[in-house]
Amino acid sequence: MDAPTITTEKKDLSGKLPDCPRTIWKADNIDIDNIPQPRETAPLIVDAKDLAERLKSGTEEAYFVAEREKIMEQLQQHGAI
Repeated sequence: MDAPTITTEKKDLSGKLPDCPRTIWKADNIDIDNIPQPRETAPLIVDAKDLAERLKSGTEEAYFVAEREKIMEQLQQHGAI
């Protein structure tokens, strides 16, 4: 059985893939000199070392059950943890 032939020619996909939708920025009339400073940034960084004490007393599952509302609030505020 012969080994497959390696080709360096790439198939032209012009006109076969749809264009990405245009981004609508809606950035007219923004006063960049008066933009307020953000209170917080995203994503929220949580260091596992900070959770070590709380995890010693139980399991990870117990931690997430106990902290469910706080974690959900953080996810809604930051979009990612």
